[in-house]
Amino acid sequence: MTYNELIRQYRDGQLEGDALREVESDIERHEAISEYLLDREEQDDAALTQAFAMEDGTASGSGDNPAASSEAAFAARINAQIRKTFIRSGLTVGGCVIVIMLFVLFVLPQWVDRFYYNPAAVVGTGQYGTETNRGSLDMAVYTELFIPDGYRDKMLAESDGYGEYSVYVPQTFSCNGRFTDTVGRITRGKLTLYNPNLLKRPSVNHFVVSMSDFSSDFSGTGAAGSRSDAFAALQELGAEDWYTAYVTFDRVMDYAQLSEWSSQNGLNTNWCAVCVQRDGQWETLDMGHIGLLYGTSASELAFDGKKYPYLTSFSLSETTDEDRQWLVEGSYMTQHMASMLRYMADHRDLRKMMELDGTDSHYAELAQEVETQGLHFYGCTVTGRKSDLVKLSDTPYVAYVSTTPLM
Repeated sequence: MTYNELIRQYRDGQLEGDALREVESDIERHEAISEYLLDREEQDDAALTQAFAMEDGTASGSGDNPAASSEAAFAARINAQIRKTFIRSGLTVGGCVIVIMLFVLFVLPQWVDRFYYNPAAVVGTGQYGTETNRGSLDMAVYTELFIPDGYRDKMLAESDGYGEYSVYVPQTFSCNGRFTDTVGRITRGKLTLYNPNLLKRPSVNHFVVSMSDFSSDFSGTGAAGSRSDAFAALQELGAEDWYTAYVTFDRVMDYAQLSEWSSQNGLNTNWCAVCVQRDGQWETLDMGHIGLLYGTSASELAFDGKKYPYLTSFSLSETTDEDRQWLVEGSYMTQHMASMLRYMADHRDLRKMMELDGTDSHYAELAQEVETQGLHFYGCTVTGRKSDLVKLSDTPYVAYVSTTPLM
């Protein structure tokens, strides 16, 4: 039974015994409290009226006029209530403004960040407790696949709120002792670097494939001119400068053949361009050139090893055997390439930021082709000085060479 029903029965004379006494006791208690509060309010009002009346009488000389004093006291009470109302309203509005300002300053920027690419997001922790952020892992995969002489595996990112980040991309390894770092911004998934050439894909005509069973847009002439022009240009290189040489083969090599060719000729092979066979024709993986690192220094990065086995160059290097001169087995290299392609398939925001064509299924299909056929190469990059590169003119299986200054 609710208390309202109890009161209704008391009013109708239906209560008896303990219930009747309980309600009557509650009513007496309520009347006593109400009388006390009323007396207290009247005393406070009287004191306030007297105070304002004395103040008004002192100021206007009308303290001897009861009517004037009463009117002044009443006006004072009204003014006091108005002031209280304004103070309460001001405190309420001020509190709301402070809450809104704190939300805009500290909550809203992070909330907006959730809807855009976040390079600072931690994607894993290494065995020594070092955290890997999204930007570093993305840089490692993208640059290995698409930038033969510009591998980067580090990005430092600081959030500026609202999907904007200040980024710093250092170079952690160098063949020539010079390091090219850059800074920039990522604004709601759009990357702007203050050295835009750092992550620029090389010209497609650095490799000139002239094999009859290879589908190629360039035949005979490329970035260095004709084949004879390209070999002659090697003699014009600066003796002390370092270069990246884009070497095109006259045949497709598998991983074992490439390793043997590189070792026998004493070349510092750095990156290899991958191809696949479709309907009896060899083709590149994309409109540009896609490949993988043959060997370079790399940093430890944490990632989902079950989903992307041997995703990074560092994880691949951990499979090497010192007794075999740090050679990586072909099966590991194949899995590494397939994992990078699947990573690109799963990260559309990365492809969009890097302005890459191709759908999710496109990169997933490339990964499947590589796993099925194994690794095959139509070219590679070699780093070195003039003395290292001029011998490419007489190196077996070399069909074309184009050089650029090493970054």
